[in-house]
Order: sequence, then C-alpha cells, then structure tokens
Amino acid sequence: MPQVYEFIARLVPDRKKACDFVNSFSLKEWNRFLAGFLGRSAEGLIELERKERKYNPESHAKRLDIIVNNWDEIVKIISEELPPAEQVEKYMKKLGMPTMPKELGFSDGEVQGAFLATKDIRDKYIGSRLLWDLGLLDEAKHVCRSVW
Repeated sequence: MPQVYEFIARLVPDRKKACDFVNSFSLKEWNRFLAGFLGRSAEGLIELERKERKYNPESHAKRLDIIVNNWDEIVKIISEELPPAEQVEKYMKKLGMPTMPKELGFSDGEVQGAFLATKDIRDKYIGSRLLWDLGLLDEAKHVCRSVW
C-alpha cells in the first residue's frame, strides 16, 4: 500500500509518544485481537512473537534509536524508491484492476484489521512495524481504505 509509506514520509518521529505507546501496550490484549481476527492462524503469530520478542521494551528502544537516528535516510528511501499512490492507482485502473478493497468485498474493518496484523506475519521489518515502533500504527490504519 503506497499510501502507507506516503503517510510515514510525512511523519516526524516523537520519541516520547513512541515510548508512551510501548509502555501502555498490552501483549495479552493484542494476542486476543489476533485470535479474534485470525482464529487458529493467530497461534503461529503468537508463537513467533515469543521467539522474536519485538514487543519487549528494550528491543523497542534499540529499534527506536535506529529509526530516530536514521529518519532522514528512511524518508529519502521512501521518496526515491516508491512510486506515488496516485501513480499506482492510475496504473491499476488502466489495467482494469480494483483499487478499493470494497471492490473485492472487503470491509474497511477487515482491511484495517489485516493491516494491523501485517506487522506480525513474518520476522520482516515493514511499514506497519515501523509505525508500531513509532506508536502510530492505529493512527495510520485509516489510510488503508483506498489504493492497494
């Protein structure tokens, strides 16, 4: 979803906000959400977190330092490497592809839930993990209603 990375590129990291978010994060509540949203598929994700420990405050603090110290480079890579969402949508329409999740029968809630869960799918650092580290994942889910 290119619009997620456009959202990220407009951000200014706020260390306090990110730390406050992590300190209030409940892994137990998150695991309940995953189980409710994904059913039995959540079991593997929950087990993966036990190994990765990405929600551990010390692990988060290390990642946050890297993010804050390299923010300009992160934004530069996004702007140089990814096409604008508008351009992607134009190409998709030209090819006759759906550009809205609703065109495929997905509700906003389903798309937003899937977006929130993407950070746990694999041990891979993606935009949703970056947003979680910044304490902004919930704020970003609203951009998931348009162009894939």
